[in-house]
Amino acid sequence: MKHLTLLTLLIFAAPFGWGEGVDWPLELKCVTPSEIFHLYLSGKPKTSWVRALSAYDERNQPFKKKHVTKKVFNIQEIKIEPSHIRIANGGTSFSRGQNYWIISRYTLQMHNVMNFPHRAPHGTCELGFRELESFKRLF
Repeated sequence: MKHLTLLTLLIFAAPFGWGEGVDWPLELKCVTPSEIFHLYLSGKPKTSWVRALSAYDERNQPFKKKHVTKKVFNIQEIKIEPSHIRIANGGTSFSRGQNYWIISRYTLQMHNVMNFPHRAPHGTCELGFRELESFKRLF
């Protein structure tokens, strides 16, 4: 009877035992139809950064061409949810306007909520980082 009571208590307590923890640091390479960028998330906005790997100068694009390959510490918020991670980076001289990326913790699909006419609203991320030279050219 003692074992049954203990088992019952463990079953009722199980939902509270699942953590939303993330193994920091988290390194992501994200690709959208208009840009490729590297996200380094340390768990704290002050020590996290974003680095554009490709960009083209067009109005409302998140990254400027002259800042490609430079690390920028302008992450304002990192919020962990059970199904996704939300990352907000602010507008500085590096990026044009704000970006608010929502990345699924299950599929690594990304959505940029701050969608302007020329901005890609979606993309995919992958864990780890690959240099641009590791991509195969398609044309």
